[in-house]
Amino acid sequence: MIFKKFSQLSWFGTVFLGSIGFPLAILISRGFFKNTGLVDLVSLQTDTAFIAFLIQAGIRAGLRKEYLIGHVRLVQLLELYLRGGWAFVFPPVSAVALYFFEGAFLPMIYGLNAVITLLIGLSLVRQDVKRAGGFSIALFAMNFGSGMIVIMAGVSGSDKLAMGITIECLSFLLGILFASNQREVAGHKKSSRLLLAVLRKYLGLQIASFVIMFSAYIFAQLVLSVSNAGDTQLIVLYSDAILISGIITLVLSRILVLYEQNLVKSGKIELYLSLIHLGFFIFTLLVSILRSGLYHEKLMFFLLLMGLMGRFSIALVSGYLDEKWRTEFMCSMSLFAGFQVVIFALLKTEFWQDSYLYYAATINMFVLSFLMILVYRYRGGAYISNRSSASEN
Repeated sequence: MIFKKFSQLSWFGTVFLGSIGFPLAILISRGFFKNTGLVDLVSLQTDTAFIAFLIQAGIRAGLRKEYLIGHVRLVQLLELYLRGGWAFVFPPVSAVALYFFEGAFLPMIYGLNAVITLLIGLSLVRQDVKRAGGFSIALFAMNFGSGMIVIMAGVSGSDKLAMGITIECLSFLLGILFASNQREVAGHKKSSRLLLAVLRKYLGLQIASFVIMFSAYIFAQLVLSVSNAGDTQLIVLYSDAILISGIITLVLSRILVLYEQNLVKSGKIELYLSLIHLGFFIFTLLVSILRSGLYHEKLMFFLLLMGLMGRFSIALVSGYLDEKWRTEFMCSMSLFAGFQVVIFALLKTEFWQDSYLYYAATINMFVLSFLMILVYRYRGGAYISNRSSASEN
């Protein structure tokens, strides 16, 4: 009995590995290699996160919702279909991208991050911790290994193409070992129809996911552009914020997925979201105060960390929102994302001022998610649990 509990605890610990691959590589670059390859490393992480979300097209969140409402067989069928299909799509696309973009675009690592994070999420929804842990180990090995390749390329002065080929080969090998379907082949036509049906059903959720990641991606490109222009301290602040936010959101996301079915049934999603936002704000404020640095560095770190936390908080609101409020929600997000685009466009003009970076960091997704839960607080049936509870009464 003791051994069984220890084994379960050990597998639960491995679930957290999946999200620390890139942050650990960033930490090693910061601590042992004097920030060597740091800009390329942050760029690879942001590109991977953004493009993986595009490839998923909201499928992960959609399938999670389908499982929560009882469509278990549909989720199983589509999972087998996706696991069996990626090996026929990503390798040729990767070869073409390496030839034309010379290592600047890496479809294999982007695509396999999309597939494996989807598999982790579905395993956790089923409370199959051991299976989720296995996928998390693969994801950690892929992202941490790729991060170390970037660092070593910076140390040795290797060209980008050689670095890209190595990363893509590592990703493909790990994908074949851990994420391919070798036992059962799902019906192609039936699975294709089901996949299209899920995509249509959750189109609003897909667009919302895109806007969230697009906003984060644009701001990351703004930070990278300013850093490349000579502000080396900014990329250090941003990488530190990535490390901290990554750990916090990692722990919360994994724990939430395990218990969200009970949360939905309880009808207490609004309370949970409010507590999460309050906790994020207090934590970010305390960390920023305790961090060493000048006043303006502390302020920028607070805004950067809050913005990164906002990706998680706005995703929570979006994931639990009743679809009847989706259009209003997307319009609000689009306004915030549009502001980021305007600031990024100004960077390329003679009108750019350093203070604009503070404006872009302040108008972030955490601010939006906080405003949205205040608005939905005074509306009945805003979240899926409210609707479920109402139907049961």
